[in-house]
Amino acid sequence: MIKNTIRTVGLATAGFLLAVLCAALIALHTEISTAITDAIRRCLEIIIPSLFAFMALSDLLIRTGTYRYVLIPFYPIYRWILRMPQPVFFAFIMGNIAGYPVGIRILSMLVRQNTISQHDAARYACFCYAGGPAFAVGAVGGAVFGDIRIGLMLFLSCFAANFAGAFLYGLFRKKNTASKTLPPHTHFRTDDLTGAVESAARAMLMICAMIVFFAALLSILESTGIFALAARTFGCTGNQEQLLRAVVEISYTAKLTGTPYALLPWIAAVLSFGGLCVHAQVASVCKNAFSLKLFWLTRPVFAALAGLAAHWLSPLFVPKTLPAAVSSPIFAVKTHSIVPSVCLIFMIILIFAQKRLVIRKKICYND
Repeated sequence: MIKNTIRTVGLATAGFLLAVLCAALIALHTEISTAITDAIRRCLEIIIPSLFAFMALSDLLIRTGTYRYVLIPFYPIYRWILRMPQPVFFAFIMGNIAGYPVGIRILSMLVRQNTISQHDAARYACFCYAGGPAFAVGAVGGAVFGDIRIGLMLFLSCFAANFAGAFLYGLFRKKNTASKTLPPHTHFRTDDLTGAVESAARAMLMICAMIVFFAALLSILESTGIFALAARTFGCTGNQEQLLRAVVEISYTAKLTGTPYALLPWIAAVLSFGGLCVHAQVASVCKNAFSLKLFWLTRPVFAALAGLAAHWLSPLFVPKTLPAAVSSPIFAVKTHSIVPSVCLIFMIILIFAQKRLVIRKKICYND
């Protein structure tokens, strides 16, 4: 009885909040339209060019089994130091260098292939997650501090936290239940390439949809003054308020002003956390292949570890003579044209159409 009452109250509250959001969409249509337009441009100019190739390539390596040969030089690391199965180590490397959702997506693929168990995938997901050097070095180190060394330090801080978690899990894991028997041979077929592209395209569509949705949500929060109220509640001002926004949308870390060296541990912690928008993207690419409860519970712990690592590493990377401010943002990766992304979208549509045509021909032939 009590559980049903709690469930009813929860559903009623959710319904009320959704109704309020719908009303806000009508009342704040101008601000929300601007935010959505900016989010779509960000997807076309930054997200798709930086993530799509990594996702398609990792998918292709998993499908063909060729990732095993790529990881041969790292055998001592994943076998003796991390005590990690080879397929999971591939997810660990890609998850730390390719961008936030990539590692979780690879783990979900391995679960669906029965290469690893759901139990172990849920635990390995805790440290196969990072923004990668491209975002840390380009969007934060170059744009905010004007020094790619700071971005490298932030990336190393997040990676150190993940590496420590992987090492401890491998050290205390009693039995190796994650790795199953892998096929003794590799293969490379045309269907593998088209399947990898199609799978990556579907994942990119969901990621971009999440980014656009959170852009609208953040626009509502900004217009209603909720962020300003939260900043006053926690005593945040200036860059601290921007970091509070970054907890929801990680791209706000690129909007920090001046050279906030004192906030480096906090910036590293926020980068390790990734933001609620990224967490929604992770859930979308996982598609219930395994539970993400442990991932969400441990993310604040890994964020704190990244902050501590940044505190210890910052004396090695912060210049002795600190500049007053960065006069103009410097982006390591910068693009102004959406033409490549548009061409990529048309290519994906053609692949889908070709695949449907082949399926129809097979059906007609069988008939």
